[in-house]
Amino acid sequence: MTLVRSVLLVLLFIVPVLAQDANESREQRRERNFAQRDTNKDGRISREEFNGNAANFDRRDSNKDGFISREEFGLNPTPPEREYTEEEQRMMTGDNENSPLAEGVKPVSIPLSISPVHELRTPSGDGAIAEASYRVPPGDGPFPAIVFMHGGLGYQSQERRQENLTGGPIQTRFLALGYVTVQATRRDYTDNPQAEGPILDFLAIVEAVRKLDQVDSESIVVMGGSGGGSMTLELISRTSVSAAVAGEPASIIFAEMLTKPAADQAVRYEPINDPAKFWTPDIIAKVQDKVSRFQTPLLVLHGDVHPLKHVNMDYIIPAIRDGGKTIEVKIYPGKDHGFYWGRRVDEAFVVAMIEDIHSFAVPLLKTKPVSMDQKFYLKK
Repeated sequence: MTLVRSVLLVLLFIVPVLAQDANESREQRRERNFAQRDTNKDGRISREEFNGNAANFDRRDSNKDGFISREEFGLNPTPPEREYTEEEQRMMTGDNENSPLAEGVKPVSIPLSISPVHELRTPSGDGAIAEASYRVPPGDGPFPAIVFMHGGLGYQSQERRQENLTGGPIQTRFLALGYVTVQATRRDYTDNPQAEGPILDFLAIVEAVRKLDQVDSESIVVMGGSGGGSMTLELISRTSVSAAVAGEPASIIFAEMLTKPAADQAVRYEPINDPAKFWTPDIIAKVQDKVSRFQTPLLVLHGDVHPLKHVNMDYIIPAIRDGGKTIEVKIYPGKDHGFYWGRRVDEAFVVAMIEDIHSFAVPLLKTKPVSMDQKFYLKK
C-alpha cells in the first residue's frame, strides 16, 4: 500500500470525527464528556467513573462529597431535555394514568340508574387510604368481579376512574357480560418505582372487593396494562385470585430493573431498550423468587410493536414458564401499546380480545358471569 493511499484511508476516518467536533459547541462537548463518564446515569460522576488523575478529580469536587456534580463539571444543573423522535413519542404515550379514552370503539352504554358508580376507600397495609371506583350489574348477585389497574406510575383521579367505568370500551363490556367492574388506582411512585406503597394499595383494594356483598370472593379477576400489568404480576406473587391478565406488562418494574426516579421517559427506556445489560444474576434471582410464589393462572396480552416485547418474550415469560407456572400468551400482530384498553384498534378486534380474556377466565371462576339482558343497555 502506497504512503498516499495510507494517508487517505486515515483521513477517511479522522475527518468526519474532526468535522463532528468542530460542529459541537463547548457546552455540547462538556455534555458528551460528562455523559461518557457518568456510566450509571445517576447525574454525577464518582471517583471510579472519573477514571483520571486523582488531583483533577479533587480539584473539581469542590464540596468534597466524593462526586462531581453537573455544576462542578461546568454544566447547567438541569440536563437539557432530550428531543424524542415521533416514533419514540408514540411509544411512550401508549398507556398511563391520564391516557384518554379509546377513540373509534364505542363503549356499551349502561344507564347509571341501573348500575351507578360507587366509591371504595379502604386502609392500605401501611395505613394510607387506597381508592377505587366500581359498578355492579343489576340483580342480586353474587357476581364475579374484574379489577382493572391502569398503566403509568401515577395516581388516577376519581373523575378519570369514573370515565373509564362509563366510557371505556373494555370496562363497559365486562359490566355487560355480568362482572362487577372495578377501576383501581394506587399512590404515585414515579420518584421510586420500587416503593412498597402502591402494591399495598392494590392488595388492599382486591381484599376490599372480596368483601363486597355483591361479589363472590372466589371469583375475582385482575387485569392491568403496562405499569398496571407489572403491578398485576407483583400482586399475584403476594396473593391468589381466580385469574390474572397482563396487557404488555412493564415488567422492568416487577423485575426490579427500573429503580431510578422515572419522570424522564429516557430512564424508563434504558432497561427496555437494553434488557440484557440489566438481566443480572441478582435480578434473575429476584424474578425467580417472585415467580415461585405465583398461584394464579396468568394470561399475557402482547403486541409485536412496542420494545417491551423483548423484555417480556426473551426474559420474563420464559422465567415464568421455567418456574412451572400456568401462563397463556396471546400475540396480536401490529398492535401498539395500549391496545388492551381498546386504543388504536377497531370494534371487531375489541370483541375478539374480550372473548380471549373471557374464555380464559370463565373456567377459573366459581361463580360464572351471566350477561345482562340487552334491554338494560345500548351501544352508544
